[in-house]
Amino acid sequence: LAILGRNGIGKSTLLRWIAGQPGFVEGKLERAVGVRAGYFSQEMHELPSSGTVLDAMRAGEVTTPEKELRDHLALFLFRDDDVELPVSGLSGGEKRRLCLARLTRTNYDFLCLDEPTNHLDIATRERLEQALQSYPGAVLMISHDRAFVRALADRVFVMAERGGRMFDGGFDQYLARRGEDAKTVRASD
Repeated sequence: LAILGRNGIGKSTLLRWIAGQPGFVEGKLERAVGVRAGYFSQEMHELPSSGTVLDAMRAGEVTTPEKELRDHLALFLFRDDDVELPVSGLSGGEKRRLCLARLTRTNYDFLCLDEPTNHLDIATRERLEQALQSYPGAVLMISHDRAFVRALADRVFVMAERGGRMFDGGFDQYLARRGEDAKTVRASD
């Protein structure tokens, strides 16, 4: 499910609330007992501030063989000696790649992704698409990347000032409907 809407409408706040993160949302959200949400924020607070790339990947997976962790990191373009780089010295794009590698490896029931493709190169974006296409759980995402949304979202929720609108046919249905609405407005002028 892609959550779309203009900047400042509250998409990130809604996603944080659904993911169970602290926020300023009033209301009630009921979740099945034991359901675990993985959350990727634009600020990447979930990333450790010390250790190496491999150490960050190993956290929570102490019994996983190192080769398996290295293979997964390679999917996100951390190869060979790259896994020994200190997390604190990574660029913004490298930190995003590491956060996403960790998130797609962990056993969550669903993922909440807030602008995951920002600052990613094309190769990494394609790898992320592949990882999410094979992810067995649900994915809720906020993205302004049309190609990413088109490739992954089979449903689109467009937020507005008061409520929103669901498009069960994905991004293409949303675009078609938006075009029809624009024609209707022009015809009534």
